[in-house]
Amino acid sequence: KIRGKAFLWHQVRCMVGVLLLVGQELEKPEIINHLLNIATCPAKPQYTMANEIPLILYDCEFSEASICWQRQVSTHSETVRHFQALWAENMVRSASIRTLLDCMDSQCVD
Repeated sequence: KIRGKAFLWHQVRCMVGVLLLVGQELEKPEIINHLLNIATCPAKPQYTMANEIPLILYDCEFSEASICWQRQVSTHSETVRHFQALWAENMVRSASIRTLLDCMDSQCVD
């Protein structure tokens, strides 16, 4: 779980990118403390960001006093339709790729 008061654009992807390197044993776990110490690492480290596909922001906490949510039914419906269309498109792509993989598995390779 990652918590913070404010995140810069892509900050989580940068952090996860380093954590993946540690998990793959391409970096030592001690690199995390080094990178978080602004005395030893005063600038942004130059690591590749993690792919955004599996990273999902699923919750944010705000104090009720600082936020006044404004919602419109039409905007909500449009957003739902947008995500339904993305889901349908990706399901078709997934099924197509599965079919191609099945065809490749059934063919003989010399």
